[in-house]
Amino acid sequence: MADLYASNPTVSFTLSEFTARASAYCNAGDQDSFIRFVLNGEYVDVDASSESDSESDSNSGGSPLRQAFLDPIQNIVASDHPLTVSHDYDSAIGISDDILVDGPITIHTIPHSSHDLTSSIHMKYPITCGDTVTRVDYHRIPNFELGIFGSRHHIHIFFPGLWSEDPNRAHRLTAEQRALWYEHGIRPAIRRLLGEAIVSEWPATYNSERRRAEKNRGGYSWST
Repeated sequence: MADLYASNPTVSFTLSEFTARASAYCNAGDQDSFIRFVLNGEYVDVDASSESDSESDSNSGGSPLRQAFLDPIQNIVASDHPLTVSHDYDSAIGISDDILVDGPITIHTIPHSSHDLTSSIHMKYPITCGDTVTRVDYHRIPNFELGIFGSRHHIHIFFPGLWSEDPNRAHRLTAEQRALWYEHGIRPAIRRLLGEAIVSEWPATYNSERRRAEKNRGGYSWST
């Protein structure tokens, strides 16, 4: 147990000094010294020639080994020091009653059930049932992916009115509800916005689109 902790003289390092010494070992190809220094803070002081170093050597049996102490206080900045702060976001979530995208959107003719939101995004929506307001996780509200825009952005539509307190009830739209959306929602909207020539390329009914999209080996290839 006596040798569990090193008793070498301690030398304070700033962050830049510590990095510089580690880089010097690495650039010189001295892997042993590099690994010992960056992992244990231990190094050989070949320039220990001052009087204080000589006294330390005599107290430590003449050993040139030193223990680096990374002192963060030496790198402290003044309270009025200008700082530049940046953020790296993995994802961003926007919630609105309207679609606020100012650009091209790829719309799914029929919602892909595999793209429904089924995992928590750690946000809740207040749903009123009579005199009771219940805050419900978004992934538990019936929803589907309407479409995509840009390279990695998805648009989901949620239907709070279809939510049920019954935990055994599925949180996805039924085939009948998806058919209602297609035949009385998205297809008429495309006709109104883009005209008959464009909407004529869309099958007239939900079941027609399902039959068109079904592959020979099962599964579907939905159009957009």
